[in-house]
Amino acid sequence: MENASEGSLLRPLWRRLLGQPAWVLCLAFYGVLGALRVVGTLGQSSGRLALIAGFVIMWCLPFLVYSRTGRQRSGLTKIDRPVWLVVGPILGVLSAWVIHIIGFGLFGSSPDNWYVTVRTSYQADPRLLELPLLVQFLVFTAPAVIFSPLGEEFFFRGMLQVSLSERFGVRIATTGTALAFGLVHLLHHGVAVGESGLQLFPISGLLWVALMAGVSLLFALVRAKSGSIWPAVASHVAFNIGMNVAIFYLLP
Repeated sequence: MENASEGSLLRPLWRRLLGQPAWVLCLAFYGVLGALRVVGTLGQSSGRLALIAGFVIMWCLPFLVYSRTGRQRSGLTKIDRPVWLVVGPILGVLSAWVIHIIGFGLFGSSPDNWYVTVRTSYQADPRLLELPLLVQFLVFTAPAVIFSPLGEEFFFRGMLQVSLSERFGVRIATTGTALAFGLVHLLHHGVAVGESGLQLFPISGLLWVALMAGVSLLFALVRAKSGSIWPAVASHVAFNIGMNVAIFYLLP
């Protein structure tokens, strides 16, 4: 049975309709969003809209599902320590480059390098390869700083983490959210669909999951230290920019 604190996270309509605590509902949303990401990353190119749709849904969920109290507990509030609007992005960029160094040091430019996998996904449309390198960088970086940082921070470090925290405590919630975040990124490296069918990269894929779980912990730290989700969003934006800098300018 849910306690009063868990129930207050949800709008009354959802509490009456479902009769389930917020963390159960968030895990159900995680499954739905994961399915959309499977279609968007492993399906046909026409299914890429499902990936964007998933991010847009994540944007909307806190406002559709959570009460005002729930949104405030999720970090949709003013920033207590604005210095983290500077520190967070610096840590985001640095972590993206550390992950690049690890990937290139272990796997070079082979398909086991996670940033090589991401670059390959960017090259799915050969027409884009005819554009100047800077234009390519901007074409792929613009959506990377708009869609995933807001969507993933609102959902993972916001809704999911706070709902798990109300039920299981901060430590388990932060760890569980990090694992969930890492696992969903397995669809970006570790599991792929090629001409020969399903392809698995078990060693580099599991390492990528661990690294992305570590990035999740970093974003959670930024959110906790700043008292708001917004510096975590800024850190996520910086991470994605740093990743694309590595992909377009540092990879051979």
